[in-house]
Amino acid sequence: MHDLSFKRFKLRWFILYSIIGAIFIFFIGEAIPLGQYSGNILTLVLGLSLVLYMLYQRSSHNIEFSEASLQQEMPKNRWTRYIIFSFLIKIIGIVTVLTFGMVVIYFFQDHLEEVLGFINNQELAVMNGWNLVFLFISICILAPIWEELFFRGILLRRFAMKWKATTSIFVSSFIFGLMHIGGSSIFHAFLFGCFLAYAYLRTKNIWVSIVLHSVSNFLFFVTILFLGDSSAGEIPMPSNDEIVSSLIISSVLLVLSVVLFIFIVKKNWSKVRTLPKVEEL
Repeated sequence: MHDLSFKRFKLRWFILYSIIGAIFIFFIGEAIPLGQYSGNILTLVLGLSLVLYMLYQRSSHNIEFSEASLQQEMPKNRWTRYIIFSFLIKIIGIVTVLTFGMVVIYFFQDHLEEVLGFINNQELAVMNGWNLVFLFISICILAPIWEELFFRGILLRRFAMKWKATTSIFVSSFIFGLMHIGGSSIFHAFLFGCFLAYAYLRTKNIWVSIVLHSVSNFLFFVTILFLGDSSAGEIPMPSNDEIVSSLIISSVLLVLSVVLFIFIVKKNWSKVRTLPKVEEL
């Protein structure tokens, strides 16, 4: 990538803006009663503010995020491969969380009834109606846009000016993973961040990583829909046999998906090592 307009983006101002925005929105949420919609509305507002900030910076500093044609770099077969691989990483993330949860439940069965009783007594946000609309906009539209513009379009390219591509991918993806510590597993976010970083450096078009990010988050959204329907009402106390069988199934799925992931990465590792470096002209 030869365009260096991204260097005009000030990281410190973005970090300061994000912190102040999050604090301001938190106090707004405390001051204005929004009921069951509170969490998703505030998340949407924060995501929208970050998208607007990134677009403002792009306009004011003439920052280019794409240097290659989307049609040229992404034929249909490549879109198919990339989307399937995105789904594989998302499956690894979901199954990892499920397996870890089953392990915790298995070793702490004595306290499970108490925990489930506490959860069933809470007034949790109902995942239907407007809550689903707000959640969809936040995680399937806004988050993919601002996260890709920042983490891949700015942060990754800054690192790639100093280090080789693989190091830049790993470091930027580790930071991306840390940011998702409260929403999903760091492990999954790191793996997915590595793939998105590779896709961006490979195609030199930010829309590739935005679309892949959005498609992956949509799978997560569908999972929430499924879990929301299946967990309506009180959560029942599982039997020991149900816990063991669920643990075995999730463990097998995790092993199979990780083995497939390693096979694909190993087969295509030469493409990662030969990624171009962002050099100052």
